[in-house]
Amino acid sequence: VKDSTKKSKNKPFEDPIFSTAKDSTVYSLDGKKVYLYGDATVNYQTIELKAQYIEFDTDKKIVFAKGIPDTTGKIIGKPIFKEGSQKYTMDDIYYNFNSKKAKINGVISEQEGGFMHGEEIKMMEDKSINLSNGKFTSCDHPHPHFYIAITKGKVIPNDKIVSGLAYLVLEDVPLPLGIPFGFFPNTRNRANGIIIPEYGEELRRGVYLRGGGYYFGINDNMDMKITGDIYSFGSWLIRSQSTYKKRYKFSGNFNIDYAKQKTEG
Repeated sequence: VKDSTKKSKNKPFEDPIFSTAKDSTVYSLDGKKVYLYGDATVNYQTIELKAQYIEFDTDKKIVFAKGIPDTTGKIIGKPIFKEGSQKYTMDDIYYNFNSKKAKINGVISEQEGGFMHGEEIKMMEDKSINLSNGKFTSCDHPHPHFYIAITKGKVIPNDKIVSGLAYLVLEDVPLPLGIPFGFFPNTRNRANGIIIPEYGEELRRGVYLRGGGYYFGINDNMDMKITGDIYSFGSWLIRSQSTYKKRYKFSGNFNIDYAKQKTEG
C-alpha cells in the first residue's frame, strides 16, 4: 500500500520559470518535458541559462543544455550559465533546481586574475566547484598558449582556488616546473597566492612568461610580491617588490631586481 503521507523529494518551484526559444518549443505527450530549440533561454530567480538546445524535465526539476552542430559540423550555441556575478561557458550541463547542484563538461569560467578550464566539474549547492583535469591561465584563448595544469582542484567563488598536483604547460609542452599543491587568490581583496604570468613574444628575447610568482599579504600595512620573467632565448629576471603604508604617517615601496639579458640579432 502506498504511503500517501510520504512527501515527494521534488519541491515545487518558489518562483516561476520563464523559457523562450527562437526556433521551436516542443512538449512531451505527458507534458513533463519541454524541448527548446534555437537560441533557447531558461530563467529562474537569479539563474539564466542560454544554449542552442535545452531540455527541461519539469517533474524532476532537471535541465540539460548543449550546443548543436551547424551545417559545417561546428558546434554553435554552447551553454552559458549565469548566476549573480558568476558566468560559465561549457560544452554541456545538467542542473538540478532542487539540489542546486550541476554536472558540467568542458567548462570555461572567468575568475579574478585568470580563466579556469575544466574537463569535468561538479557545482555544489554553495556554488563551489570541484574539477578534474583543469587549466588555470591568464590567456583568454579557448585553447590557451600556456596554463597551470591542475589534476584536481576546488574553486570557491570570490575567495580562492585550491589545487592538488599542478605544473606549468607552455604551447602544449609540460615544463619541469611543478608544485604538490596550489593556492590561487580568487578575490579582489588582499590574499596570499600564486600570480599567473603573462604570455607573449619579443623579437630579440623570444617567447616569454612575465610577472608570474607569489603574493604575500603580510598584514594591513605591508605586502610583498616575488615575481619572475623568463624568455626562450635565455633572458630571465627575478623581482621582489614590497609596499608599506601607515595611515596618515608614511608610505613607500622597496624593490630588488636581479636579471640576466640574452638576445638574438
